[in-house]
Amino acid sequence: MKILHVINTLAAGGAQSVLAQNLERWPSTEDRQLVICLTERGPLSARIEALGVQVIHLDMNPSALKISKFLKLLRAIHAFRPDVVQTWLYHSDLIGGLAARLVSRAPLVWGMHHTLGDERSVKKSTRRVVRTLAALSNILPTRIVCCADSAFETHQAAGYRTDRMRVVYNGVDVERFHPDADARIEVRDELGLAGDTQLLGMFARFHPQKDFKTLARAIGLLAKEMSNVHFVLAGDEVDADNARLQSWLKESGAEMNTHLLGLRDDMPRLMAAMDVIILSSAYGEALPLVLCEAMSCGVPCVATNVGDSAKVVEGSGRVVARENAQALAQGCAQILNLGKAEYAHLSRSARAHIVDVFNVTKTAAGYRQIYLELVSRKGRH
Repeated sequence: MKILHVINTLAAGGAQSVLAQNLERWPSTEDRQLVICLTERGPLSARIEALGVQVIHLDMNPSALKISKFLKLLRAIHAFRPDVVQTWLYHSDLIGGLAARLVSRAPLVWGMHHTLGDERSVKKSTRRVVRTLAALSNILPTRIVCCADSAFETHQAAGYRTDRMRVVYNGVDVERFHPDADARIEVRDELGLAGDTQLLGMFARFHPQKDFKTLARAIGLLAKEMSNVHFVLAGDEVDADNARLQSWLKESGAEMNTHLLGLRDDMPRLMAAMDVIILSSAYGEALPLVLCEAMSCGVPCVATNVGDSAKVVEGSGRVVARENAQALAQGCAQILNLGKAEYAHLSRSARAHIVDVFNVTKTAAGYRQIYLELVSRKGRH
């Protein structure tokens, strides 16, 4: 089976990580896969190429499409002659979907990796694309794969064709993200902290969706109540040069207890070193991979009730109201104040839940099963 993937960008992100992990854990070595990235090279380009999968970068601006770039996309699809075309995000659903329909009879599968319902979830320009896709969902895609129940429900409400929609949960590599006692010691040593220091982490890009302002207020409350707690924040623009984040931390009183690490390439190790991982998102999450990664490392999470976060955490952490610093702080304190036996039980429960439900091997198998069904049906016709 020849599978073509079209994606907006290979920068760090949820859908991009799912694509990379699916390719790494793909259940068949007989399938041939090609990735077309609409924009320039990104951090995940080399990771995919290292698997022996070709990546074509078109260097286009999806919001201001040039005919020359679109023709290049058409030629690449025609030359590959795919059996299935999978598009991964809104712009690639539209641009890649139209291109595939022009030069190929292969089944087309759209990917839905956001939740709708809050105007802040997508940019104004992207909202037009979302509405266009809703109208085209009757004629363009053969299937629409949603990464979460919340993605299914909000796209259904937005007018997407329900009988073509399926849910395949995002998953993580449970072998890559695993408990690591050595990491706990090493990271504390690197930060110059005592071995018994309690560490809370949040790992996300600096973006309004992630609500770092509420996070800063919450960790400020915790810093005042608990003397042996430090906070580790990492992600794009989450560094000492971020004046706005620094001002929020200073205002909350958590500045001296917070370590801003910026972008990291050792996330499994960093996550495994934490006692609690926080996700303070205010909107827009579907099925947050960071929660799955943390729990796979045996780390309980405190997350706001956005998207499928409650389904992921499911009794192995705390789910609290969004944009509520007091609730976020209380959820973290409840876990930090657990006895050793209770915490160990929560840790084991968290990892077991991810291994059973949100494991990338199940995600990859789910996508492949859909592709096989579509190819088989196409052959019968």
